Amino acid sequence: MFSLAGVPSVIMFVGMLFMPETPRWLIYHKKPQKAKRSLAVTSEEPSLFYAPSKVASICLKRNVYLAALMLFPVIGGFLLGYHFGVVTGAMLLIDDQFNLSHFWHEFIVSSTFASAAIVSNIGILIADIFGRKRALLLTAIFF
Repeated sequence: MFSLAGVPSVIMFVGMLFMPETPRWLIYHKKPQKAKRSLAVTSEEPSLFYAPSKVASICLKRNVYLAALMLFPVIGGFLLGYHFGVVTGAMLLIDDQFNLSHFWHEFIVSSTFASAAIVSNIGILIADIFGRKRALLLTAIFF
């Protein structure tokens, strides 16, 4: 059962391999050509010179690609919720073992949320330094 918890992380890791880096990070690191390609994948409008059927095809491919990319942050949210559930479930055993007061029970559960808020801010710095793609790959490995 424990190994099933790793399945979403593996899916997220594989998906992140295909995710483009953010144009902002690429421009900051002096890679304007890669930034243009990244923008073209996610937000470029098809040329008016294309035939209408080609425009529809381009838009459909881009929308499917973007929908697939949005799946991976959803998996990340699922993993976070799963870990909160594990901590909350473990509190039943911890409560009995250590005879915790209501204050300490609430403190331990809420500390998981507080640590997630703090670490997410550290994640922003890591993404700024190394790029979103590398930061999310690292996250998939650690989860």
